[in-house]
Amino acid sequence: MKNKLIKYRSNGIKVIKFNIGNNNYDKTMVYYKNGNPQQEKNYKNGNLNGNLISYWENGRVHTKGKYQNNHRIGTWKTYDKKGKLVLKENY
Repeated sequence: MKNKLIKYRSNGIKVIKFNIGNNNYDKTMVYYKNGNPQQEKNYKNGNLNGNLISYWENGRVHTKGKYQNNHRIGTWKTYDKKGKLVLKENY
């Protein structure tokens, strides 16, 4: 079961938080004023855990990677505004 909480920051940016079941997992999504997603983060017990995706305002992916207990793990990729891979880092 997902509980959804929608908030608006003072600058008008929409933030949606999901609580996913009873397992202490949360997902936060932040949106640009134009409605496109800006960032998607996952938490467990208040720590960054799982995928993190940030987007350019045009809707293309900017950064994609994974966290475990607030630390970057695996391969992180960064793209330019046209979707071209510009950086690949391993953690």
